[in-house]
Amino acid sequence: MGGNEPTLEDGVEIAKILEKQGVDLLHVSAGIQGSELPTVPEGFPYNYIVYCGTEIKKHVNIPVIVVNDIGTPDRADYLIKNGLSDFTSIGKGLLVDPYWANKAKEKVEITNCIMCSKCQWFTDGKKCPVNKLV
Repeated sequence: MGGNEPTLEDGVEIAKILEKQGVDLLHVSAGIQGSELPTVPEGFPYNYIVYCGTEIKKHVNIPVIVVNDIGTPDRADYLIKNGLSDFTSIGKGLLVDPYWANKAKEKVEITNCIMCSKCQWFTDGKKCPVNKLV
């Protein structure tokens, strides 16, 4: 679901409705183009997409997955250990390094996505600049 559809407050209300209707898990991402971007509090160590998910989690009793701006095991771990989310979704990190989760578990260096402005992996995985670094 979009965390800001079209505002964060609307996203919270939609999450409550989804929970009431029997949805048993929320995966919170960005709202549609043109949605209002919420103000992220100073010191919050992630972007507005993660912030939306963490705010929605405060208002529902079902598990919440947050996505975007996570990238490293430490960042994922922080969200869960601090009760800001129940799960994290890594997305592009797994595209770049399909062994991301195993490496995180084993504390082995992970090949990280370099966050190109336009993701080359989606057009042709062979064009991903990280593939050229590995």
